[in-house]
Amino acid sequence: MNKTHLKTTEYRNWLKAIKQRVRQTQVKAAVQVNTSLLTFYWELGADIVERQKTARWGSGFLKQLSRDLMAEFPDMKGFSQRNLESVRQWHLAIRRAGMNKENATLVEQHFDTAFAAPDGVAKLHELILTLAMQGRLVEQDTNDPPASELLKEIEAEKQRLINEKKINLWLSATLWNTRLTPQPASKPNSSTP
Repeated sequence: MNKTHLKTTEYRNWLKAIKQRVRQTQVKAAVQVNTSLLTFYWELGADIVERQKTARWGSGFLKQLSRDLMAEFPDMKGFSQRNLESVRQWHLAIRRAGMNKENATLVEQHFDTAFAAPDGVAKLHELILTLAMQGRLVEQDTNDPPASELLKEIEAEKQRLINEKKINLWLSATLWNTRLTPQPASKPNSSTP
């Protein structure tokens, strides 16, 4: 075989095109896998919600399901009891997101298409953040006070702790008004240089 042909511009360009196609195929495969997993988790959430309505398996249902799935698929992550509860909550949140049953059913039917779209995952992220800010990801307790009342209670508790000298004013201002970052153990002494 003549190796000089392999050093030509034609060969390098052809190799470059092949490499690009391989990378594109890898990206498409990853997107397809992610889309399939998202669809699976969406359907699993729907199944869990439905089974909890109709089956009488008791409160340990998700814990047992988690154990059984992790035993069967030990190398696959995502089957912890906490994740299964999150999948359930995610499904419920989307269903309650102000959609009527017809629109929610439409979303379910086209779920995989929505996530195959170039910005599908970003749109889901945006939707989840919006739902969280609106308090629609979990059922709201009508007995809970509004956030403004909770903030007043927090402020009153902070003031009580300051008055009782359980926290100092400097530390309080540092912790409550800025991000939680490491701080000096005590208030800096202004008399030292």
